[in-house]
Amino acid sequence: MKEKRLKKVFIILLILLLAVMIGSVIFYRMSLSGSKLPDVSEILAYHGSELIKETKSSEKGYDYDIYAKLKFPPIEENGYAEETFYDNVVVDLTAKLQSNFRIIDEEKDVVVRVKYDFSTYNSYYSINNVDDYFKVEQAKKQNELAKKDITELNINSDVLNSIINSKWERRKASLGTIETSVNKYDVYYDEGYYIRTLGTKIYNIIFTNNYKGQIVNGITVGMTNDAIIQKLGTPTYTYSNNSLIGYRSNDIYAFFYDGQISIYEVAKLNATDNKTFAELFTKLNKDGDVTSFYNELNVLYPNPESSTEKDDDISAFYPTLGFKLHFGGNNNGITIYSNYQGYITNDVTMDDLRNGKVPPNTDLDIKNDAVFFAEKLRYLDELGKRNPDNNWAAATTKLFQVHENEETHSFDFYSIDRKSIDSSINKTNGMKILKLDDSRFVYNIPYDGIYIYNAQTLKTEKILQGTNDEELKLEKIENNILYYDNKTLPIG
Repeated sequence: MKEKRLKKVFIILLILLLAVMIGSVIFYRMSLSGSKLPDVSEILAYHGSELIKETKSSEKGYDYDIYAKLKFPPIEENGYAEETFYDNVVVDLTAKLQSNFRIIDEEKDVVVRVKYDFSTYNSYYSINNVDDYFKVEQAKKQNELAKKDITELNINSDVLNSIINSKWERRKASLGTIETSVNKYDVYYDEGYYIRTLGTKIYNIIFTNNYKGQIVNGITVGMTNDAIIQKLGTPTYTYSNNSLIGYRSNDIYAFFYDGQISIYEVAKLNATDNKTFAELFTKLNKDGDVTSFYNELNVLYPNPESSTEKDDDISAFYPTLGFKLHFGGNNNGITIYSNYQGYITNDVTMDDLRNGKVPPNTDLDIKNDAVFFAEKLRYLDELGKRNPDNNWAAATTKLFQVHENEETHSFDFYSIDRKSIDSSINKTNGMKILKLDDSRFVYNIPYDGIYIYNAQTLKTEKILQGTNDEELKLEKIENNILYYDNKTLPIG
């Protein structure tokens, strides 16, 4: 009973508070058209601005000139348009002055010319003699920002030129011979690069120490990031005190770390696919059918960089397209990054998002590039897997770190100093791996056999044939003797 009374009191207090807040806004707006009008300085102060002086206008056709320090420029440095702020200032000053007037901010080089229509009591305005100022100037600003982010990268590498000329279609590019694979990457060890493919297209190529020759702008593997900055200028993307830096041209992203070079495609807008995506997302926001949306999205874009489907939890990440989605639990919806292109819904573009028109189920991360975000995750993952001091490796030697990869169902072997080849072996249930020496490892396949894998030569040797009643459970290796199933086996 006491709890019910407390709830009632709380609800009444909340209603009263809302009424006071709404009433104060209504009173202010009514005062602008009533007999007790706040003066110009009060109106500007209400909008976070400051009156400098108010004079008779020096321009024909206008009655007043209001010199002020406005809170915002029309277009912010990041390209955001302050259209709502200017709309509100003009509406409130028009209610007070009911005439033609100018608002002049000399510091910001802004002149707002307001024309008052006495027949309709409405006003319209231009900024710096441009009627559609926000649309025109925002487009200019965004183009300017885009150009600042573009670095001219001249391709020197034959294999990279082949990939670009083939439009990143793997089967059309001249690549060489795959020696092994690790963590979704094919390893072209002798050629000196790793390649990851999504569907039929090359998603990422990483040039390693074995690559001979220049890659972009005369840059070779092994160069320091400081030397690269001297060649290319200030990086567009940086992480952890320039340990990872990146640049973007019209065709590629190029990231540099520890002497390695990682390259991605700058995706071109496919207007047809984008139109279909916008229709799917518009439909989702109307009917809320996540399953239907995800199924149709998989048909349209069948090759995400990563995805999960567990019970009611669905996620997928498309770095080169500039978005990721997650439904289930917290943060439901689609995240849009700065490199997204085209329409999000049937009537919302990136420009609309920047101006605050955000459709349902949409989260914005337009200050970050999704490709850089993906590269940063890959970089951190690789650093961890090569770190000899981490305590989550399946096995560690002076040369290799071995990690169990649940996603690819494999054991992955990473060269700690990158001087040896990375590789992987398929993992089965009940399989365990033990180190024999710096480059050799013992593993079991239950009821099949026990093997030695040499991570430097990539050769596998079967040292014991299993039987249908032998689990071959590995225990330890001591003094070149393998202990398994309460048995022993000399190895060397």
